[in-house]
Amino acid sequence: MEAFSFQCQTDYNLSSIATCVHLSKLEVHTAMGLCFSIMPFKNGFDSVSAAIAEAADRAGMKYLRGDHHKEPGVIMSQVIESMRTAEVVVADITFHNPNVMYELGIAHQLFGPERVVILTQSGEFSEVFDIHQFRQFQYSPDNLAELLDELPILLKAAREATRDLESWKVIRGRLERTRHISATMKRILGDDPAVRHDGLVIRSCAGLSSLAISDGEPPDPELGEPYRAALYEERNHLRSLLAQGASLRAVLNPPRIFTRDQQPERLRARYHRLIRLLELRAGAGPIASVDQDDRIAIENCTFALSPVPMPNLLIVGNTIAYEGMKRRTTRGFEKTHCETDPNAVAELIADFERVYQASSLENEQTHPPDGRLLERLREYLIEAESTVATTAPE
Repeated sequence: MEAFSFQCQTDYNLSSIATCVHLSKLEVHTAMGLCFSIMPFKNGFDSVSAAIAEAADRAGMKYLRGDHHKEPGVIMSQVIESMRTAEVVVADITFHNPNVMYELGIAHQLFGPERVVILTQSGEFSEVFDIHQFRQFQYSPDNLAELLDELPILLKAAREATRDLESWKVIRGRLERTRHISATMKRILGDDPAVRHDGLVIRSCAGLSSLAISDGEPPDPELGEPYRAALYEERNHLRSLLAQGASLRAVLNPPRIFTRDQQPERLRARYHRLIRLLELRAGAGPIASVDQDDRIAIENCTFALSPVPMPNLLIVGNTIAYEGMKRRTTRGFEKTHCETDPNAVAELIADFERVYQASSLENEQTHPPDGRLLERLREYLIEAESTVATTAPE
């Protein structure tokens, strides 16, 4: 991936930044790390920028100055979108430039402090209270050789600070959320398909669960094929983990109304896939039409239907949790909180287990003897199908 440098055109006024980064259309096809650099846009920093480029190269990264990309648009949206594609951020806080400080805060929100390298020339400037707690590498513009010696080491260390070590992270966008979840599962799977994952519990609160993602569903009208491919990858990694011994405990709150924003064709395909898998487990479905991994995976799943809407939650083992945030019936999740603090994840697991047990008990009491999951999903699908006509455009 590429290393990026965003440089502010002015010291004090974000609205007057004329040079900006917009790399949302950039496709990166290398295995190299992506570093986003934040610094004042002054002539005196050209040599510093060149030094960062050399350090990035020594660390196995490519370097691209952000001011080489000049496209119209909302400046801060472009900056944030470019920053989100990075794995490491380098921030030069020399002169305490307001723009740099603002973007440093965004970087900490996106990545956590573990993957942000802070540089400064300023020995004579007073410390900024809110950031003095973070390690800062001081360098002299007259001795950039020292920076070249140390910065590659810092970049490598920041890049190797995996997301598992970050105590918090906000992921913006449905595609990025899906890629993060998929990467987490892929990392656990490893490269050896013979490795077992017995004892690994994956907990989920969702509409129909990732396992229901169907090959027959249409692409998202906004995100297209890349998002659909990412969804397939998430489902396949989950299925592989289940096939290799992991278990899924899921609280489902299936949609009982199909709105245009939800893409009825997508939800219909997911309903049919989950129903087919449950029929297979009950001995009522055609085995020949189901993938071997599906047959094994569904045996390692337990479900409870929630009588009330639930926040979307995915907890993988006891180390990482993804909590989706969205409004009403909008599709996907524009923001996702990624939690890796052990105590916070433990609290989420405890909360999930209380909801799961309460939902299971309610299912058994209202639909004895076993909650009648398969029968109720069929009923919910029929109910949802009946709403399509009423939600059609006028």
